[in-house]
Amino acid sequence: MTDADTKSRGTYWTTSRLLIAVLLLLVIGPSMLYAGRRLRVAYHVSQYQTDTDYYGFEFTPLDPLARFNDVDVRVDQTLIVDGGPPPHAIPSLTDPDVIAIGAMEDMAPDDRVVVVSMNGETRAYPIAILARHEIVNDTMHDSAFAVIFCPLCDSVSVCDRSIDGVVHEFRVSGLLMHSNVLAYDRADGGVWSQVAGMEAVCGSSSGSTLRHFDDWSIMSFETAVAEFPNATIMSFDTGHDRNYDMKAYANYLSNDDLIEAFTPAITPDGYLNKTPVIGIKSGDDVRAYVVNSIANGNDGHLVDTLSNGERIELAATVDGRVDIIEAPGDAIVMHTYWFAWRAFHPATAVIGTLPATPAVATSRPDA
Repeated sequence: MTDADTKSRGTYWTTSRLLIAVLLLLVIGPSMLYAGRRLRVAYHVSQYQTDTDYYGFEFTPLDPLARFNDVDVRVDQTLIVDGGPPPHAIPSLTDPDVIAIGAMEDMAPDDRVVVVSMNGETRAYPIAILARHEIVNDTMHDSAFAVIFCPLCDSVSVCDRSIDGVVHEFRVSGLLMHSNVLAYDRADGGVWSQVAGMEAVCGSSSGSTLRHFDDWSIMSFETAVAEFPNATIMSFDTGHDRNYDMKAYANYLSNDDLIEAFTPAITPDGYLNKTPVIGIKSGDDVRAYVVNSIANGNDGHLVDTLSNGERIELAATVDGRVDIIEAPGDAIVMHTYWFAWRAFHPATAVIGTLPATPAVATSRPDA
């Protein structure tokens, strides 16, 4: 090595080259950090995530349905986003352990439960458990059904999981559409949309819709114990290590904001997003019954008739109780937030009064 070579290497980082390096770091560095954070968000966002720093980041893969049976896709795939967890990372429950409702000691009086009555038997499902598992595949008196709950939409539906006489088991896909859970059929890998009506959006059953049950309620644990003393209740002994005492999505549920990455196609309509409604679709009739309007009218009881003459009977109370008393056998029926129902059913009629979004002052206050 010559003296010239040594001198050349020793003076490699000249002032001009240092300036160029600094400029490159300033230009490229933030992009690399942002890309890294996007990857971190895609990996870590889960049903437990309430850190608002993560909200608003888009981490949609090019083809989110590719890991499933994606034949005969019936929806716009750009509306489907990856919620973070891979398939079944949010573990659904099948034939869960149950105990007598009077023996349950792990619940507060005002904790919410979904109460399902079928063939003379009644069973309660704590929403604290549903929020961590989202789908329960259960059976009562030889009737196989699924209780589906999405914590982002506060959506509850109870559906027959027998298709052409074959009982199916549903799991959580990790995908979302309009911020609502997409389930998948363990048998064929087809994907099903809850608020669309537990409709298969792809797979061998694409276009099919599960039959929805009526005769179920959302109420407090205290009320359930008083009204159904002989009922059973799903046990907290699920076989999974989950913190059922911590409320899922606590920050999200404390305000009316949506998670932008999960709702790319939803635009404001002037009404509160998270207004509870009972959505019903039967034939050409699509209706959203505002829960608060039911609770505050006619002693909390509503009877309606659809255009085909079919009868709807619902009830609600101001403390959040909802009763799906009667609905047509072919009807889609569920409890959910307004933003989700209108996203899937934009032509819906509204029965009751939706609360308007509070006006935001734009004028400068007086000095």
